[in-house]
Amino acid sequence: QQLKTAVAGLEAFYRRFIETAKTDPGSLHKKLGLSEEDARSFMTSFVYAVPKVHKGLADALAKKSEAAGEQVETARLIAPAPAELAGLMDFKVFQLEARLNLSSIFSAQVSHFGEHNAYAGSFEELAWSPLEDNRYAYLMGEAFLPDAAQSMTREQAVEAMQKLGLATGSSEKGFTAAAFANFDADAELEIWMVNDLRDLRQLAEDQ
Repeated sequence: QQLKTAVAGLEAFYRRFIETAKTDPGSLHKKLGLSEEDARSFMTSFVYAVPKVHKGLADALAKKSEAAGEQVETARLIAPAPAELAGLMDFKVFQLEARLNLSSIFSAQVSHFGEHNAYAGSFEELAWSPLEDNRYAYLMGEAFLPDAAQSMTREQAVEAMQKLGLATGSSEKGFTAAAFANFDADAELEIWMVNDLRDLRQLAEDQ
């Protein structure tokens, strides 16, 4: 019963929080007792962390209920798209995903080179994929993995690199992979890259 109450309570609180964030964001700053900058960082982390916590509790509740011969249905919390809360969020919080995943691609490519004396030409060959709910799309030559929301196409990613005078790809001698995101659905993209020299850097920021 306590677990069921916790799941329902978290769901109700989250929905009220998001509604308040959309309609009266100023009151949240006062209630949190944080500066506007700190509140933006908190909002970004909170908005996307709670649905994952809720899912874990809901799954545990479902298993416990099934074991007791009961059936309990819980709604899944869906975090709003970043663009819906664009003025309240600090997109720099999301950059950790790009850095971690590109570092992971680099490590996987180093291992692949050690075994095959060549870099992998695709993410499938590399046996690499981002964690679920990825906010960035990933490009490496012909290989492309979209973001979870499917907001970025391979053509858009290639065009963005071309505008920077750069390209991604892979060969026996080297590779370059890049991560792309558009958090607030405007013309500016967030772009990061990594290559075989472990040059991991930001190429463009979605402000």
